[in-house]
Amino acid sequence: MFAACQSKKEKLNAQIAEAEKQIFESYSAETMSQLVAFYQDYARAFPKDSLSAEYLFRAANGNRSLKKGAEALANFDAVIANYPDSRNVPECYFLRAFVYEDVLYDIENAVQAYYEFVSRFPSHELAITASINIAYLESGKSTNDIVASFEENELTEDFVE
Repeated sequence: MFAACQSKKEKLNAQIAEAEKQIFESYSAETMSQLVAFYQDYARAFPKDSLSAEYLFRAANGNRSLKKGAEALANFDAVIANYPDSRNVPECYFLRAFVYEDVLYDIENAVQAYYEFVSRFPSHELAITASINIAYLESGKSTNDIVASFEENELTEDFVE
């Protein structure tokens, strides 16, 4: 039994390493989808393994890059729920908001998720970015207007509290 688990773990790790190498050399959505599946398979097969939290986080980011918002949110939520001590938990909260904003275009949930991030991690290095994103999303300005204000160096207290 132990040998079977080890061989399955070794096989998955080899598949992950090969897919990561392929992604690094030449990105393709097909390879990214396969890599995400390997990450998720590993986490399901070995939920108590120390790599599982990291692999779920990577799966979430892979799904985010593939514009699979619901799947990315599910992976981020799994890290938060199942691995609360993971070093990636703060980023999971932040990236959940980003997925709502940038992948699902759900502004209401994006704002709520950014607020939750800032509330839970007020001194995190991404807290200022989250606050700016909240102000931007709540302002009703278009992305082009925001970019123009940055280009004109007009970042005001409207966007930084």
